[in-house]
Amino acid sequence: MKKALSLILALALTCSLFASCTSESAASGSSSEPESSATESSGSEESTGGTGTEDISGNIQYAFWGDETERLQKEAFCASFSELYPNANVEFLHITTDYYLKLQTLAAAGDLPDVFGTTSQNVSRLAPVSRPLDDFMEQYADVISTIPESVLEAGKYDGSYYMLANGLDPYNMAINKEIFEDAGVPIPEDGWTMDDLEALLPQLTKVDEATGRTEYYALAVSVYNCDYYNFIGNYGGTFFENGQSTWSTNQGVIDAITMLTNACLNGYAPSPAITTSSGLDNERLFVTGKIAMFPAGFWTIASLYGSDNSQIEFDWDYIDMPVQEGVDPVDPFVAGGNMVSKDTEYPEVAYALLAYTLTKEGVMGSYEAGLSLPVTKDLYDSSLVPYGKDLTLDYFYRAADYAFPQSALDLNASGASSESVSIMNAELQLCYDGQQTVEQTLQNIDNKVNEIVNRDK
Repeated sequence: MKKALSLILALALTCSLFASCTSESAASGSSSEPESSATESSGSEESTGGTGTEDISGNIQYAFWGDETERLQKEAFCASFSELYPNANVEFLHITTDYYLKLQTLAAAGDLPDVFGTTSQNVSRLAPVSRPLDDFMEQYADVISTIPESVLEAGKYDGSYYMLANGLDPYNMAINKEIFEDAGVPIPEDGWTMDDLEALLPQLTKVDEATGRTEYYALAVSVYNCDYYNFIGNYGGTFFENGQSTWSTNQGVIDAITMLTNACLNGYAPSPAITTSSGLDNERLFVTGKIAMFPAGFWTIASLYGSDNSQIEFDWDYIDMPVQEGVDPVDPFVAGGNMVSKDTEYPEVAYALLAYTLTKEGVMGSYEAGLSLPVTKDLYDSSLVPYGKDLTLDYFYRAADYAFPQSALDLNASGASSESVSIMNAELQLCYDGQQTVEQTLQNIDNKVNEIVNRDK
């Protein structure tokens, strides 16, 4: 698991609570600068869906996870909301550990908070205790008009909207420009393909002939599911369709996993066994100049760049992910947002709070810290953030419009995502380490995932 996750999360959630593309705080709007969000919001009726602030009244509770910085930021956010809506009050409930377990306990006791944070992969599990947001979508149509459709779709379950996303983490490729220069290889141009990537693997790997040690690897390969979702989708693969796992039968899946496995077995990428034995994860290997290409979400800006780009001593940047020719690119972004309890007594206050999370006050702290990208596209401006001058963010802005892999959405909707991802990760690690073949791995994933999916039918 990437260092960025531990930096951002501070949740202590168990792996069983994680589902596809999980990174709770990466998509939460977490910020290391809680005061930075208090800038340039009109607080006008236009920004709240045309509803007068005096008309919104009632007391609600808002639950979220996170560390002390997160708590301070959220409390300030709730206070700011209450200032805008003088007849409404928001009590912030800070849940530091076992977040989803505690939400379930509160729901069973009839004490579920009126509004609570979540991520798209958890929408299906929380939908039974949540209020559909279809009427919110109509009432606040002007507020959500700049949100990419794929981001809105990430909050859907069983034909209705249940989560309003307020932050996302598009996926791109971080590159070490100096390795490309040392290898005499040009940096890939826009529109590069998976075939181009495969051709680069031996060229961007350097082994010391005297010691046999690898000086640098071409690619970071991980069992983190956002990574393999991206490669599978950009090969045109579909790993879950019509309620069944299709890893062993879909050619795009086979091509993607074969490429990633061969990269590890041929020494073009450090295998999971190598990273474990070295005590350095892929992110740390990239930071220390040992990896040329590192698939990375937007949240890695926080850990790679830091406050002043002091962690990395070489010239680096982001480029778009490769996509096989003729395939529409996908983006398995991490989307975080909020849901509303079906039993809330004050839905109008809850809805106003949801809308407020999309304002500049609600997103700029996280954006400026490099933790998550706002869902409102009018803020896609690199001049607003301190790292815009040094890094190319256009690829992240572009990726926000890419489709979320339908396979991942369908798996999420099945309710079997968490267990399935654990199976996928374990099987792929064995494959990347050379302990079983690609064919065995894909068949094992299908058998085990389908057993889970079918057990309650």
